[in-house]
Amino acid sequence: MIAAGVVFVAAACSDGTGPQAQDPLLDEVVDQEILSVVADGVSQDLDLIRAFGPGMMGGLHMHPGGPTHESSGSCTFDGTSHVCTRGSMDALEMSRSVTFFDEFGDPMEVYHPELTGSIKFVFDLEGSREGFRDETSILATIDRHQEKTVSGLLNTETTREWNGEGTDETYREITNPLGEQSAFELEATTEAEQVIMPVPDGTDEMRWPLSGTITKQVKVTLTRFNGETVNRERNVVIEFNGTNIVTILINGEPTEVDLAQRRDEDRFRRHHR
Repeated sequence: MIAAGVVFVAAACSDGTGPQAQDPLLDEVVDQEILSVVADGVSQDLDLIRAFGPGMMGGLHMHPGGPTHESSGSCTFDGTSHVCTRGSMDALEMSRSVTFFDEFGDPMEVYHPELTGSIKFVFDLEGSREGFRDETSILATIDRHQEKTVSGLLNTETTREWNGEGTDETYREITNPLGEQSAFELEATTEAEQVIMPVPDGTDEMRWPLSGTITKQVKVTLTRFNGETVNRERNVVIEFNGTNIVTILINGEPTEVDLAQRRDEDRFRRHHR
């Protein structure tokens, strides 16, 4: 969010002449803001994936040994899924449910380390966060819905496979030191395909997806300080390779992103193929 104040100042100085004017500087501003939102979302997804472990304790606040759970709030079994009271993540409210399946795809009431073949997670994150850079303020409103299934749980595991889909809505309102406001609105559909995650080895070493992709179809509306609006659409692909340095392609244009960093100025490295 810190970078947003900078890119919107640049947008205000752009010489676009209409709502759909082709302006390389403006398109660069849009792409940089998309990178910021997408990197935040991927980091959240990986935090939730890493919460999956023995006993299912962690960010999902689940302990599947019985129909009630006390790790943070409580969960109830509705006959198919465990539906949990609200928790929090990254200052956002989180709702979640978990469904366990046996090797034949039939729902199970509780997790069994030898019989559970896959698990489906559904979670919603929503709320607002505020950030600042110098005297520029950035207020972000976020609404994310994700459905992810982890498979490959039978027998001895060395990796697990994650697949799923979801939607993202992010609205960022930027106010400069003069009190002028601009806005950035992003809507996206998301598909995670064959994201292979190594099983935790019991150490504190951070584990990263070995392979797989997350693809987003993104629509953006930028409202500039002068009231002009600009609409853009982008195809965004995140490619995993087993390290914290991943490639994010926006309409085929690659950027290296360091997911171990959470500040925009630390994690982006643009390059051209």
